Amino acid sequence: MSRVFRRLAVKAYIAADADIKPRDWSKYNVDATLIGLIDPPSPWDSLEEWQAYSAELDRMPPSKLVRLLLEEAEETIIRKKLGLL
Repeated sequence: MSRVFRRLAVKAYIAADADIKPRDWSKYNVDATLIGLIDPPSPWDSLEEWQAYSAELDRMPPSKLVRLLLEEAEETIIRKKLGLL
C-alpha cells in the first residue's frame, strides 16, 4: 500500500516540475530476462549519480523489472530534490 502512495506523490511532483517529463509506462509491460543489471547507487549518493543511473536504465530494453528500477530511481531523485535524503 505504501508503494501506491509513494507513486502518487511522485506523479504529483512530476506534474509540478517542468524539468521532469512523465513516462509512458505502457511499453514496460514485457516480461524479459536481462543478461545483467546495473547496481543502483546507495541512497546517500549524490543526485547526479542517481540521475546517471536513471539514464542508464532508460537505455535498457523496457521490461517490468526495468520499470520497477526506474520507479525507485525516480522516487529517490525526487526525495533528494526535496531534501528528504
